Amino acid sequence: PLTKLLSFTKFTHSFQKIERRIFATGLNRNENDLEHSGQLALVAWYFIDSSKLKLNTEKVIKYALAHDLVETYAGDTYFYSKDKKIQESKVQREKNALVRIKKEFPDFKEIEKIITKYEEKSDPESRFVYALDKIIPVLNIYLDEGRSWKRDNVSL
Repeated sequence: PLTKLLSFTKFTHSFQKIERRIFATGLNRNENDLEHSGQLALVAWYFIDSSKLKLNTEKVIKYALAHDLVETYAGDTYFYSKDKKIQESKVQREKNALVRIKKEFPDFKEIEKIITKYEEKSDPESRFVYALDKIIPVLNIYLDEGRSWKRDNVSL
């Protein structure tokens, strides 16, 4: 059990090393996938509770925490990337990454199910997390006075 725990903890360290193209608000570094996923889970939980949404909070939090785990091996694909190869290979790279995660953690059966269901967007919870995942980076960029988009020459 300790070896498995160490292995998964090491995996979370790898997830933490995946940098996104958005500055960590107020800092001179990019945010990482672990920070992004944690923030997404917390904001989703807050929004569900404060707005009294009829969503399964536990499922939403799991989707939020797992939605980008495949990027541990597939890498983050920046939405505004001009590299067509990177954009076009995103789906396949993420499928391959999910196979690798499943192989490395066969005892964590729920993770594949959660990631797959999130990708399918077949329930209200996955669609909620997907939408919030698109909104939060924009809110973060706004709160950071647009530094990320200014750096990358992104405009309306």
